[in-house]
Amino acid sequence: FHSLVESHGLPKAVFVSRHGLFALGHDSLEAHANAALFTGSKAPEGTHRSGGRLENKIAIVPGAGQGFGKALALGLAGEGAYVAAVDADLAKAAATADEINSVYGECASIAIRADVSVEADVKNAVEATARELGGLDIMLSCAGIVRAGGLDELSTEDFLRVTDVNYNGFYFCTKYASEIMKLENSLDPEYFTDIIEINSKSGLAGSRKNFAYAG
Repeated sequence: FHSLVESHGLPKAVFVSRHGLFALGHDSLEAHANAALFTGSKAPEGTHRSGGRLENKIAIVPGAGQGFGKALALGLAGEGAYVAAVDADLAKAAATADEINSVYGECASIAIRADVSVEADVKNAVEATARELGGLDIMLSCAGIVRAGGLDELSTEDFLRVTDVNYNGFYFCTKYASEIMKLENSLDPEYFTDIIEINSKSGLAGSRKNFAYAG
């Protein structure tokens, strides 16, 4: 590889044979600005993420396209995090990312389409987050669905769909987020990351005609 070095000794970009250009920076905004220097693209507009409890942390939020997931994504951004807004509906994920970027600048959030019940989708989403934003500090797994009905009402198809999204989805999110996080920890054993699962009181006490979700 060949690096282009700043005056104080840190590379702005690294060229890796057969892989291409990797732009570096202390945060996503600086990395994208450095990329613009060497690609001739437009430098991003925005502000460096600072001042919040999650300053410059990188978070991925599956289910960020609407409702609770969108509110969590906006809250993370408000505390200084870079956010990968992930949803099975790319248009909804993009709307969340656009809302974040309209406030904090165009590098504050990216949108990724992924169905958490599909292992390859989750793997790609986690890798895209690390590649585009520079790592992964927080996996906030909140994608979930409800299919209500008593035992004689709920179809097998609906039961399995709830399990695929709410349970298998969390397994896939944990599996692939932890791979990135373990690499980061191997370089700095004192650095901690977080995997957070959001679900419901129904998981503790159950609720009427809601056994698939409660399970």
